[in-house]
Amino acid sequence: MTGNHLSAWRITDPAAWNAFVESAPYHAFPQLWEWGEVRAMGGWRPVRLAIGPSQDAPVAGAQLLLRRMPVVGWHLAYAPRGPIGNMDEPGVRAALGRALRAFGASDRVGTVRVDPEAQSGTPYGQALLQSPWRAAPKVQPPTTRVIDLTIGVDALKAA
Repeated sequence: MTGNHLSAWRITDPAAWNAFVESAPYHAFPQLWEWGEVRAMGGWRPVRLAIGPSQDAPVAGAQLLLRRMPVVGWHLAYAPRGPIGNMDEPGVRAALGRALRAFGASDRVGTVRVDPEAQSGTPYGQALLQSPWRAAPKVQPPTTRVIDLTIGVDALKAA
C-alpha cells in the first residue's frame, strides 16, 4: 500500500477508535480509548491520530499522550505500545511519519516517543532501527507474565 493516498485525521469517537485498535496489527491495550482517559487523570492529554484511504478505513495510527514541558512550552508526545496498524508496509509507515510531523508542528510537539510491540525481526521492528528513529531506554516492561492466582496465597509465595 502506498502512502500517497492516505490522509490523516483525529478520531474523537471512543467506539470507532477502540474498533480500530482491536482490529489493528500490533495492537495493545495502552492504545485503547480508556487508557488515554486514565492517563488524562494524571495530567496527560490524549489525542487519537489515524491515517487511511478514508475516515471509515484507518490503516494505522497512534493514541498520543501529550504533556506540556515546563518553561519551553512545547509538548512531549508518547504513544504507549504504539503506533499500531499495518506498520509492516513502508508506505503506511511513511504516511504515518508525515502525519506525526504535521501534528507535531500544529500542536507544538518537540518529541514523539514510541514503544510499539514490534519484534526486531519484523519489517516494522527493522524500520524502527533506522533514521529518523533512534533507540531510547524502554518505558514499558518488555514482557508480561501471566500468573495463575487461583493456586492460593501459600503457593504464590512459594513460587
